[in-house]
Amino acid sequence: MAVSESAQNSSSLGKPTFCVITGASRGLGRSMAVELSGRLGEGSRLVLTARSLSGLEQTQALVVNKTTSVSVKLVCGDLEDSDRYEDFFREIFSDVTPDVFQHALLIHNASTLGDVSKRVVEHCDAEVLQKYYTVNVTSVITLTARFLQVFPSSDVTRTVVNITSSAGFTPIKTNSLYCSGKAARDIVFKVLAEESPEVRVLSFSPGAMDTEMFDYYRTHVGDPEVRALLCQLAEDGKLLKPDFSAQKLVQILEENSYKSGAILDVLDRFEH
Repeated sequence: MAVSESAQNSSSLGKPTFCVITGASRGLGRSMAVELSGRLGEGSRLVLTARSLSGLEQTQALVVNKTTSVSVKLVCGDLEDSDRYEDFFREIFSDVTPDVFQHALLIHNASTLGDVSKRVVEHCDAEVLQKYYTVNVTSVITLTARFLQVFPSSDVTRTVVNITSSAGFTPIKTNSLYCSGKAARDIVFKVLAEESPEVRVLSFSPGAMDTEMFDYYRTHVGDPEVRALLCQLAEDGKLLKPDFSAQKLVQILEENSYKSGAILDVLDRFEH
């Protein structure tokens, strides 16, 4: 029996959930793992992926310290290496019995800035571009496809979350890779929502956060106006803590009242 509309509009987080979070070794990914672990139902499984095993182990320790009702699995993989995707995905979903879970949740958090020092006219290296889009677009589409194939039945509530940014619809100088990568992901998930109305699809913008990625961005961005704006955000104390953004996302998932395919912002500044 398919999941009813009323069931879709009720929270599924408290049910036995199979949850995958990419980029879970630090920052927002770590905060989401810890926050979600306390909300998932008994018997849930949390699969955390990233390149850094040590970072994943630190995240796992925080999760285990918070709850013992959720099992944690760590999977290391480099999203730049598409030739290894099959092995990577197989490890993520190994030993999964879909009927055991009532909810399947995939959170695409992993992403990279790319070279934020160059203008469009300077992007001449096709290999660099290919690697960027492999990590930030190709991996997302193919992992989503595998996730939905592993959980094909609408008897299981399925939720796919894309961590996005206002950069997906705001042109930012010397950020053409990052902006285009986010824009591509956003439209892919809008298409998914149209194609598969039985799947809950959300793109969530966590805002400018106090993370290692932001520090790197601020010091390496090529455009002086953008750099000045980023420095001002930090100096004015306007950067959000990853824990805050993670709590907001979990709140949205628990309320489950968003339109599937919507793009929502952590501070409710926009909705697309």
